[in-house]
Amino acid sequence: METMETQDEKKSGKESGRAGTPLKTAAALSYEAGMPAPRITASGKGRTAERIMATAVENGVTVVEDSFLADILERSPVGSFIPEKTYRAVAVIFSFLERTKKEKWF
Repeated sequence: METMETQDEKKSGKESGRAGTPLKTAAALSYEAGMPAPRITASGKGRTAERIMATAVENGVTVVEDSFLADILERSPVGSFIPEKTYRAVAVIFSFLERTKKEKWF
C-alpha cells in the first residue's frame, strides 16, 4: 500500500508533517487460530494512517497506539506476517485486548 505523500515529499524524502512534526504511522493486523503469526492487513503514514485508524474506529475495532511498533510494522509489506522481532509486543497487546473483551472493559 502506498502512503498518501505528495510528490514533493517523495522527492525530498521528507518524513514529517506540518511544522516538522513526525507523520502518524498506523498498521492494522489480523489473526485467526492456526495462523503462524498475525498478518499485516494495512499500513501507512500520514493521511493513510489517519484513514486506517478512522476505519478501525468506525468498525468498532480497538485502536492501540504504539508509535515504535507501528513504525516497524509499516516497513513490512501488507499481506505479510508480522516480523519475528515484534512477536512479543504484539502478543502482549492481543492478550490485553482479549482479556479486556472478556471483562467487558470496552
